[in-house]
Amino acid sequence: MEKVYKSRIYRILFNLLCGAALSFFVFYIAQIWLTQLTSIIITALIFLSYIWLVIWGNFITIIVTDKELIVKNGKKEDRYEFSKYHFHAKTVSSRGDTECTLYAIDENGNETIIDCELIGIGQFMELINDLKLDGSEKVNKINTIKKNK
Repeated sequence: MEKVYKSRIYRILFNLLCGAALSFFVFYIAQIWLTQLTSIIITALIFLSYIWLVIWGNFITIIVTDKELIVKNGKKEDRYEFSKYHFHAKTVSSRGDTECTLYAIDENGNETIIDCELIGIGQFMELINDLKLDGSEKVNKINTIKKNK
C-alpha cells in the first residue's frame, strides 16, 4: 500500500491571494511616506519573499507506505520509519482557514514538525486515518529510553 498526498492547487491560490493582499496593504502604507517607485520596489520584494517563504518553502509531497512516512519538500526528502517514530497531529481553525501540522517524534523524544497546510484539510484527515491517529486502531508503541540528566 502506498498513498501519495500532494499540495492542492486551491491552497496555493489561496496563499497567493493572501500574499497579494499583504503586498497591496504594504504598498498603500509605504506610499504615504515614500515615493511611488520605492513603494513598488518594497511591495515587489515583500510579495516575492512571501512566495518564497510561504508557498515555495512549503510545497510538499507526503508518501505513506507500509513501513514509513516519506516527506518530500523540494529536493529534500525525509523518511520516518514507523518502528522508530510515532506521530501526532494538530489542526487549528481560524476565520475559515485551517492550519494542519503533523509531529514526528523519534525514540529519543526529538520532535520534527511537518507543515501540512498546503495539502488541505481533506487530505490531512485522510493522512491521519492512514497513520491510524484517528483512534480506529491500536497505536504502534515504541520503546523510549529515558536518560537522567
